[in-house]
Amino acid sequence: MTDIAAQMVLLSEASLRGFATNVSEELGKDATAQEIVAKVVRIP
Repeated sequence: MTDIAAQMVLLSEASLRGFATNVSEELGKDATAQEIVAKVVRIP
């Protein structure tokens, strides 16, 4: 869970600073937290 939280913080910071990420490119700026988590978390 800590890894997920760290990734969410990095994505949020990049978004606030205006950097595009692969998640923002695929989901857009209005993505919900659930959509982001579903995109970032991939369970094998």
